[in-house]
Amino acid sequence: MYPQSCLTRVGYFPSWDLHQETFIHPVNSEDYKVAWDYDNGEELFIKDDPRHPPSYIETRCWIDYDENSQDSEGFYVYAGIESSELDDTTPCTLIEKEEIDGVTFYKVTFFDEERGEEVKVKGLEWNFITYIDKTLTGNQHLRQGFRHFIELPDDMIPPSWRDMNIGVQDNSECGMYLAESAIPNSGLGMYTARAYEKGERISFGDLVVQAEDVIDNARLRLWYNGDRNRTIDEKEWLLEHYYWTAESSMSQFDAGFIESMVPGFGMLANSHTGT
Repeated sequence: MYPQSCLTRVGYFPSWDLHQETFIHPVNSEDYKVAWDYDNGEELFIKDDPRHPPSYIETRCWIDYDENSQDSEGFYVYAGIESSELDDTTPCTLIEKEEIDGVTFYKVTFFDEERGEEVKVKGLEWNFITYIDKTLTGNQHLRQGFRHFIELPDDMIPPSWRDMNIGVQDNSECGMYLAESAIPNSGLGMYTARAYEKGERISFGDLVVQAEDVIDNARLRLWYNGDRNRTIDEKEWLLEHYYWTAESSMSQFDAGFIESMVPGFGMLANSHTGT
């Protein structure tokens, strides 16, 4: 069920009906899980546990260690890093866990690029370990996924948002709108056309549309269509000015190069709604 508001209206898409009628579920789709499911599970699983995440999910650690702390088994003592960014993680393998004073600690191995070898570290807590979906394995990469041009009918845009209808006074249908800010030289501001109660929803969460390996996919389309001798025309694309970084949507590992488009009020406030 989609929200029936001035921002989102349900239309009739025959191609979606055809997709539903011909869709073939992927293998193991009934028990399919993504990295998010494991990150929010009851516990973490070491590599020999049959409940360990499948091969399309990667375990990553925020990890550093004391180089002078190696014990008789070859383990170094964990040293935390002050970061919560996924870019600061490295692939790791959980090989053992132990309870100390009611707290679970994990022993892991990871490839230390500076040393050029596998290193064993002990003493990691759960909050320094996470799961991610490996590159090109997320739901959006399924061959059976529904893909269609994003079309925007004119009647979806409230009259008050259209440059050709500047004189329209009734904004009550939408409730929220963008207009010149009352703060000098600050661009557009967000306004309401009616009073809102405390705790009342004023809008729905924005949808994130991932643009993945755009140039590579363009070349692939040319190859598929037989235009192998044609070059890619890499002219400036207006949408490039309104991308969010992949890190902001936690999707930087979804593909080789990825940017996130978040069409919503945040995007409209930085664009010209007439164009």
